Amino acid sequence: MANPKFCPFMRLPLELRQQIWEMAIDPREVVFGRLHDDQQCQVEWSPPPPVLAACAESRCDMQRFYTKAFLRPFPYSQTPPKYCWVNFDVDTIHLVDHQLEGFSHIPSIRQLVLETRGGGHFERGYSRPFLRADLSLEKLTILDLGAAPPESWWFSWISYMELFYFGCDAVSFDTTIVHDGLELTRDTWLSVDRAWRRKMIQQIFGEYLDHRESDDGVLAAEDDPRMSMCRRTWRHVEWCTCPNKPARSE
Repeated sequence: MANPKFCPFMRLPLELRQQIWEMAIDPREVVFGRLHDDQQCQVEWSPPPPVLAACAESRCDMQRFYTKAFLRPFPYSQTPPKYCWVNFDVDTIHLVDHQLEGFSHIPSIRQLVLETRGGGHFERGYSRPFLRADLSLEKLTILDLGAAPPESWWFSWISYMELFYFGCDAVSFDTTIVHDGLELTRDTWLSVDRAWRRKMIQQIFGEYLDHRESDDGVLAAEDDPRMSMCRRTWRHVEWCTCPNKPARSE
């Protein structure tokens, strides 16, 4: 177009202008903090989306899609809480693990990127917000920025994946843990853990296992993760109909 400006925009019907503003909404990554090379958290604040800054009309109309998401300061801090405008339907929230406690709208998050210093640093308390019944979370990406070696970095995360997915009450969202280009996901964590357990059992009981016709001692049924013999018992819930659920004693 020779002239990309559309000067008669305000002469369009209001309903049409509102549809155009709505179509201008783009997904964003709203960053509240990052870990830097010295492993210190740097608080950041993403600018407001362009549709809230275009003009008074767009700001007034588009606020129905956006929420002021606050990051509360530490207790006894004199710093007032700050906020970013977030459209939780399309935006990804980016936090450092300890910022979870101060984030104002945890149940509304659908996509979350969380930075941490490693599975060992990701204390048990950081998993609690993800076990809430009122979550809207669909995808959780954990960036493990710790210094664990590539061959064993995943080991400290197994207990969390087990907590999230090893039971009939598994959480509904997908988790991906990333460390130096390597990934542990909802679909792969159990096979990674199985392979390691097989290797360890083979090293310890190799001669005994060589005389067995089947079953490597890790799983009684290869296609049923609930039959694991070398981990916690699969978590059953009151309403599940698993065939191997222990019978309730009368």
